[in-house]
Amino acid sequence: MKKLKQRVIESTLVGKLFVLFQIVIQKSNDNKIVMFPGQLYKGTSGDLRGAALAKELICLGWRVIVVPPWLSIEYRNWLLLRENPTYIYFQQSRHPLNRPNLYPDHKCILDVDDADFLNNPEIVSQCGSESAIVIGGSRFISNYFRQFNRRVKTIWTGTYITDVTRSQPNNEREPIIAWAHSDPLSYLPGAAFIQSVLLELKKEYDFTFHIYGVNDEKKIRLFFSSLLDAGVEIVTYPKMSYTNLIHSLTKACIGLHPIEKNHTFSQGKSFGKLLTYMAADCTIVTSNSVDHPLFFCHEKSAMLVDTAAEWIKSISYLLDNDSCRYAMARSAHKELNNRLTTKKAAKLLDQHLRN
Repeated sequence: MKKLKQRVIESTLVGKLFVLFQIVIQKSNDNKIVMFPGQLYKGTSGDLRGAALAKELICLGWRVIVVPPWLSIEYRNWLLLRENPTYIYFQQSRHPLNRPNLYPDHKCILDVDDADFLNNPEIVSQCGSESAIVIGGSRFISNYFRQFNRRVKTIWTGTYITDVTRSQPNNEREPIIAWAHSDPLSYLPGAAFIQSVLLELKKEYDFTFHIYGVNDEKKIRLFFSSLLDAGVEIVTYPKMSYTNLIHSLTKACIGLHPIEKNHTFSQGKSFGKLLTYMAADCTIVTSNSVDHPLFFCHEKSAMLVDTAAEWIKSISYLLDNDSCRYAMARSAHKELNNRLTTKKAAKLLDQHLRN
């Protein structure tokens, strides 16, 4: 108990020093944002749509102070009194202190990139209606919030890792098919669908299946036992750092990203793990749904498919055509650099706030 208390004290002290460091090194500015991310782990939305976004906003002329999520309401209020920001920026409403009604004297921005309103509709809708602006990570999320707020903008999630040095060209890679997921067994419909597709594929092709975000090796191998019985080699990866995840995906030639049409939470997803596939030059096969058709061009930058038969046909085509696979991966990579970077997201947010 003493060790736990000591860790809490130390983390609070580090958090305060982190905030004070930002205050000291940033120039005085009339355009100020105090940012409250829900989490700060690399590669999460609190990073990609929070801390990393803050760095780009600073380059665009904003003074942005990022507050670690474990700091108290008292410290937050002290900071707000000191800074008197133009906006408070909440990255998601999952954190209990990310509530506009706790800061009645300030304009709030609510950034949402998941369909949290399915689990906590009252809290999420209240936060949305009480915010000056809502930023949605997809059309689905933005459309939901328009019933509570007339100032809603869609900004897709971007990434700051867009190139991997010494990455092997896709056409030279082994037949490795990857599924990058933070917790694959938490999404059983998707896992079952992928297994059924790969079982059919195995009848004609030899390949290795790489699964990410594995917490329990035994449960994964039990769930995918039909693939193992069919002779598919399965390689599992635990949760890893954002950089290591992208580097690891440079081994794979194809990345899978199914979206279940009848799974409402999935409909709220932004590009998520697709960013890691594109950064790693991993050719994408994904569902022809959500915002994917607005970004990808079918058979040019990704394979956009609906039925299981189309999934099997698309993966087969990519395994047979190294040059096409390479061209699609490079095309998606180019679009990533043009449209899905943290810098691009910051420019869109900057324009929206100044207007």
